[in-house]
Amino acid sequence: MQRNSNRLLPTMAAALASTVLSCAAIAQQAEQAPSQQQQPGQQQQMPVQQRAQEVQAELIEIQRTTLEENPELRKEGEQLEELITETMKEQGANPEEDVERLQELQQQAQNPNVDQAEREKMAQEFQQIQRELIMARQQAAQDEEVQQKQEQFQTSMLEAMQETNPRTEELLSEMQEIQVEQQRQLQEQFQQQQQQGNQQQPAK
Repeated sequence: MQRNSNRLLPTMAAALASTVLSCAAIAQQAEQAPSQQQQPGQQQQMPVQQRAQEVQAELIEIQRTTLEENPELRKEGEQLEELITETMKEQGANPEEDVERLQELQQQAQNPNVDQAEREKMAQEFQQIQRELIMARQQAAQDEEVQQKQEQFQTSMLEAMQETNPRTEELLSEMQEIQVEQQRQLQEQFQQQQQQGNQQQPAK
C-alpha cells in the first residue's frame, strides 16, 4: 500500500496542495465569481466532468477531516502557506491584497443594484486578479525551499488521509484516470475544430 501511495505522489501532489492550502480559497472565490454569461453547451456537463467534481469533493472532505484530526499536520500546512506567501511577496506579488480585492468584488457583485455592464467589468477584474495569483503562486512553487517543504507536507498529508479514509488511494487513482480522459477529450475537440476550420476554408 505504501509503495502505491509513493507512486501516486508525484502526479497528485499539485492537486493536494491546491485544495489544502489557500489556493483552495482562490478556487472557491472563482466558483462564486461575479455572474458571467454562460457559454454555449455549458449546461450540458459531460459525465466525466461530473464524476471529477464528485471525486474532488470527496477528497476535499477527507482532507478537511484529516486536518481537523491532526493539529500538527494543520500547523505544518499553515507554515508552508506562510512560506509560499512570503516567497510570492519577495518575487513582487501582493497575495494578501489580491485576495482581499477578490472578496470585495464578490460582495459587490451580490448587490442587486449593480447593473450588468458594471458586473461584467467586475468579472473581468476578478478573472485577471485570479490569473495573476495563480501565476505568482506557480512561480513561488519553483523556489527550492518551497519545493522541499511542499513535498514533505504532501507526503505527510497523503499518509494521514490514507489513515483517515482507506479509499483515498482509490480516489486519487480515479482522479488521475479522469484527468487523462479529460485531456483525451480536449485533444479530440481540438482536432475536430481544426477539421471544421479546414473544411470551411474556400478552395483556391
